[in-house]
Amino acid sequence: MKINRKTIYILPIQALLLAVSFCSFSQDKSQLQQDILIKFDKFSKEFPQEKIYLHFDKPFYIQGETIWYKAYLVDALDNKFKDSDEIIYVELLDHEGEIITRQLLQTKKGHANGDLSLSQSLPQGNYRINAYTNWMKNFDQDFFFSKEIPVYDLKKKEDDSEKILSEKSQDADYDLQFFPEGGDLIYGLTSKVAFKAIDISGKGTHVLGEIADRSGNVLLHFESSHLGMGAFTMTPEKGKEYFATLKPENGKNIQYALPKAKEEGFVMTVDNFHSDNIKIDVAGSEKSINNSGEVLLVVQSGSTIRYSRLGDFQTSSSFTTYIPKKDLPTGVAQITLFNAEGSPQSERLVFINQHRNLNIEIKTDKNTYQPREMVHFDLSVTDHRGNPIQGNFSLTVIDVSQVVDIEKYNDNIFTNLLLTSDLKGNIEQPGYYFDKANQDKEQALDYLMLTHGWRRFLWKQVLFEEWSPISYAFEKNKIIRRGQAIDLSTNSPAGSVLIAYLGLNEIDAGSKFADENGFFDFYVDPVFNKEVVFLAVADANDTQDNYKFKVDGNPKKEYLTSEKKTYNQNPIMKNAIKKRIERATIEASFDYSSEEIYFLNEIIEYDHQLTYANTDLGIADHIIRLDRYNPFN
Repeated sequence: MKINRKTIYILPIQALLLAVSFCSFSQDKSQLQQDILIKFDKFSKEFPQEKIYLHFDKPFYIQGETIWYKAYLVDALDNKFKDSDEIIYVELLDHEGEIITRQLLQTKKGHANGDLSLSQSLPQGNYRINAYTNWMKNFDQDFFFSKEIPVYDLKKKEDDSEKILSEKSQDADYDLQFFPEGGDLIYGLTSKVAFKAIDISGKGTHVLGEIADRSGNVLLHFESSHLGMGAFTMTPEKGKEYFATLKPENGKNIQYALPKAKEEGFVMTVDNFHSDNIKIDVAGSEKSINNSGEVLLVVQSGSTIRYSRLGDFQTSSSFTTYIPKKDLPTGVAQITLFNAEGSPQSERLVFINQHRNLNIEIKTDKNTYQPREMVHFDLSVTDHRGNPIQGNFSLTVIDVSQVVDIEKYNDNIFTNLLLTSDLKGNIEQPGYYFDKANQDKEQALDYLMLTHGWRRFLWKQVLFEEWSPISYAFEKNKIIRRGQAIDLSTNSPAGSVLIAYLGLNEIDAGSKFADENGFFDFYVDPVFNKEVVFLAVADANDTQDNYKFKVDGNPKKEYLTSEKKTYNQNPIMKNAIKKRIERATIEASFDYSSEEIYFLNEIIEYDHQLTYANTDLGIADHIIRLDRYNPFN
């Protein structure tokens, strides 16, 4: 019997993500408000952001298995599907960041299906899967979707060296970081100070200790809560420095310096535990208040300014304001305090949860089934009010004995699009903050907001338009490749030369001038199994033989897996792998196929004197083979 691998749609996007609400400003806007609003609107239009999420069928794999997945491409503005069809790059990388294989997926209304076949000879270890669009390459690689995938060698026996953390590493040094709320400690002003402790593996770890000044006077004791995070309040005194001393259960005390307090500045204290409003208290040093006059509080989320309010210190050294939550969508919101000159003075992240999750109900026609028996079920999806919902979904069905959650509270489409994709750094156990069984989830989530910065932009870049020029365009139905002409006599870029190109399959010829750095763009249509592109260079003297080309391929290798070794195989894991082997033996007799996938194997540098094509037209300067998929050769 042949299994049909069509996707069953279960995992929601459009209904999961919430409608955008826009807050209106008062008619009497200040010039500062208008300037920030105009510049932020320009930034949002010129640099629209995208997000990608991949839904995988399993949390880990064995050699020879296929990684089945569905890709979702959404607009970061409102987390809704992209209206235009684009090309998504999906890459499998080893522990050194080397790309093993790359797939190109053509999205249809924001989604596409894909699969990656793992070789039987693939070494055991942790691998990483990245996904991005050509447009996303204009920004930091933190915007890429990235997930670590363990792959197990069936023939390899585990020994002590295979464990992720040895006993020695568990007792190794800590790293303790401090994050004053809003950004700075100010002499004489009471501040909340968040902290995060991590072990040598980069995982959050429980700590306890005390805060003291240089003279040894103890101010307070502290203890972490979830994943090594916590907070305490203190009022720094002028001229004093402060230190934290950790007291491990085994080992010597470890001392860390707290950030030095400043004489001038503002302190912003945020209370996000009210159901209807966010309470914000702003206090400033005497000199900052006298110099600033008015200040502006701005709240943005989803690349949209949702709220702004002017504040002043005419009658007091502090003021309090309340932000209604009903105007904010679910997700991370950024609160920023500007002085009268428009310079950011303090910043704080909060997470807004409108509790508008979908209700998904599955009813099967029977309680038990025979092996390989057809299963019929009814799927019902409603919103928080009980109204039926239409959307695009994906569902994984697998024998529960064949899978084990490697880590508790893993990332999912909800936590990824609404939380982790907007924060800096690795977010451990993102599902913890939304599990109703965890009574401390809201406090733990607030600690997370205090210890992780916003990753989408910096206000300085927005206000002063300090953005790098766009180098990568949106790819619709064609792959946009960027090339660079190199002068062989100097081995340097050949600027302003004329580039002629020819694509065989479309009989498409054209020419364009490279820029001053020798860069030019050309196109490849992924519909064809093989695309041969001929490039020729002509300078002012019509010289053509003194050049070579470089073709832009991979992003910089900045994504590495945390360990070459795989996760420790406990008895439950070993049993799951045994079941998977039995399943793999059965599946070997079936024929699977995937749709909407184009495979691209690239060589980054091409010299026209050495690269040949099977054609009567002569030497090809650039060959992209879409018909050969040998990812592990």
